[in-house]
Amino acid sequence: MKRILTAVILVLILAAICISSRITTVKTVSHMSDLLNEAENNSSLQTVENAEKIQSSWEQKKKLLMTYTGHEELAEISDSIFALSELIRNGKTDEFISECRNAQNALRHFEHSEKITFENIL
Repeated sequence: MKRILTAVILVLILAAICISSRITTVKTVSHMSDLLNEAENNSSLQTVENAEKIQSSWEQKKKLLMTYTGHEELAEISDSIFALSELIRNGKTDEFISECRNAQNALRHFEHSEKITFENIL
């Protein structure tokens, strides 16, 4: 009976970890997408500040995400996000907007790849 109870407790703990990681992923993608949209639609003076805010926010979120996901996908998102401030400082607005969209696409792909589906499990 103790073994069954232990097994049930372990399954519940694993389910809680999976659910919390999914919630964290969804919230992070939503938050970062909002910041990227805001930066994409603002004037250049505010955009420099937004790019730096996006970078610092991503650094905080990435640390948690790295505990339960592959680093390759996060590296792709990081590359796009860290290019933003340099692009806007150099006045490359079109490239900045393009990089914002690349980061948003990478975030959406990351969210989809972290969904709990049979396709992603297998």
